[in-house]
Amino acid sequence: MRIVYSRERPPARIGAEPRGVRSLDNVDIILLNGPSSSGKSSLARVLQDSLDQPFVRFDVDDFVDMFPGRYQGSGAQAQTGIHYVPDRANNDESPLRLGPSGRRFVSGFHHAIRAFADCGNRLIVAHLLLEPEWLEECTELLHELRVLFVGLHCPLETIEEREERRGDRTPCFARGHYSSIHRDKSYDLTIDTGRTSPEECASLIRVRLIKGPPPRAFGTYGRLGGGAGAHPKP
Repeated sequence: MRIVYSRERPPARIGAEPRGVRSLDNVDIILLNGPSSSGKSSLARVLQDSLDQPFVRFDVDDFVDMFPGRYQGSGAQAQTGIHYVPDRANNDESPLRLGPSGRRFVSGFHHAIRAFADCGNRLIVAHLLLEPEWLEECTELLHELRVLFVGLHCPLETIEEREERRGDRTPCFARGHYSSIHRDKSYDLTIDTGRTSPEECASLIRVRLIKGPPPRAFGTYGRLGGGAGAHPKP
């Protein structure tokens, strides 16, 4: 898919903050990617509250809640939407298979990110980049923006304990994509959320924004078409 923007509406670039505010002057989007139950939503909320400028929180879980429940899961109707395939829940294959309405939904989520950025909003995005095509679409849409790409790692046993406690996750869902969620992705920052609290994780991101170089990982995907780097170690 090729995305074409109108000449009359160039991609948004957020201007510099007032003098002295260094933590936010080099980023438009903070993109969090990690397995289900790795702490993306908790971190996004804490990070949003800790930043000294307004960031809009875009959480894929919130968007999934908008999608009709009968078109999710393992039922017959879900085959046209967001279909969970239990026999794919292993360490090498995503347990989700999208039908036509599911693909439109995921693409709509990605385009909504771009639309909010085009209006001058800064964003914290909590995503689950399960499929290579999802990353490809995001990089086509966002590579002209300043995206801090953050990979969240967490031990599988900790994730499965969280799944069991929460009770609202499909069994073995995280196991099904655990080894592939970071495959062929390079990050500006990686964080172990199993051993680090959301507050500490938010602090690491702020320090990276203040003291680190400008975000570069996502721009590399945009230039090279994705897959520009080995699986980062936690």
